[in-house]
Amino acid sequence: MQWAVAKVRDILRVENISKRFGGVVALDNVTLSIREGSVTGLIGPNGSGKTTLFNVVSGFYPPDSGEVYFMGNRITGLNPNEIYNLGLVRTFQNPRLFPKLTVLENLLVAAESKGENMTRSIIKRNWVSNEIELIKKAQEITKSIGLEEVKRSIASDVSGAHMKLIETARSLMNNPKLLLVDEPAAGISYSAAKSLFNYLLELKNRYGLTLFIIEHRIDILMNYVDYIYVLHLGKLLSEGTPEEVLNDKKVIEAYIGD
Repeated sequence: MQWAVAKVRDILRVENISKRFGGVVALDNVTLSIREGSVTGLIGPNGSGKTTLFNVVSGFYPPDSGEVYFMGNRITGLNPNEIYNLGLVRTFQNPRLFPKLTVLENLLVAAESKGENMTRSIIKRNWVSNEIELIKKAQEITKSIGLEEVKRSIASDVSGAHMKLIETARSLMNNPKLLLVDEPAAGISYSAAKSLFNYLLELKNRYGLTLFIIEHRIDILMNYVDYIYVLHLGKLLSEGTPEEVLNDKKVIEAYIGD
């Protein structure tokens, strides 16, 4: 694939995306863009199409129509691991961890190991050096995101808040450029949710990330985002700054009627 080298201001563009499941229209001609370096929110009542949009963007669902562009290049039709390796990474509302592995091991399995290359693998010092680098990186990330104390714990034994952090930490192992975060505050306390959002902002600044976040807890989200899109019944209902969206009558009616 030939990649453009020009710097783009919009790291992600979604153009006229539609997706059906039988007779249900999950996404209906949705168009939006995400500015590089921004923190953008995606909200909407239950069933509005938010997670479906993330699944389309990250390659888990093919769109019925429309295009997705990442860093100025068309990625429509690529499979999830290809999109992941390009630097577009997503987390899930329910963390998909390896429950019998330690926290540190969960991070390591998400990393792209150069040791799997045939030429490198026959030279022991090459893959050993790579494994050492990955372990150091995983340890650095666990420390930076507040997982230092549980890094050797079995993943199934840690708290729900820690599981959310592990999901986010694991996504950093492959040097993402854009991170799609699905419901980071779901199922955890208000104080833990605020701490997690603060970590996300710290990670954004430390690693040069762009964040696109689905969140139901609007009271928390509004304090952290630059811009917000609102979906309703698969369509883009509203967009703007947090203040503009909160004062949009269409948004208020959509939530009251949900």
